Amino acid sequence: MEVRENRHYYERALAALPPNVRNITIVGWDHHGGNHMESERYRTLLQEFLETNGYHVKHRREHLPDDDFVFMAHAPFFIYGGGGFSRLVGECVHKLGGITPIQWEGMGNGEDWTQMKTKPMPEEMETKEQRTL
Repeated sequence: MEVRENRHYYERALAALPPNVRNITIVGWDHHGGNHMESERYRTLLQEFLETNGYHVKHRREHLPDDDFVFMAHAPFFIYGGGGFSRLVGECVHKLGGITPIQWEGMGNGEDWTQMKTKPMPEEMETKEQRTL
């Protein structure tokens, strides 16, 4: 995932923030899983994009996932990432009185993930075993 591919998403998110919001914290740590070099590259590109748009950027790293979750859930404003962890954080942000300036656009393009389990699998993705059941 590259910032260039998500540029429109972040442009919309920044445009939806109140004008007095100028500080952004990028939360993440390579050791939570995934490709470490790609994660660092993504964070660097995101930071450059945000700074180019006039934001002061800090990084929050080396915390346990649960601690990151609590930190993000208490944010007054939260911009979703693309995964389920981010979606859950956004739900908590809402319950705690915070704002997500744009809708979640992760898996299912904002659909309720529990509903996705009941949708039929496209035929081209079915395996031979699934077709014979």
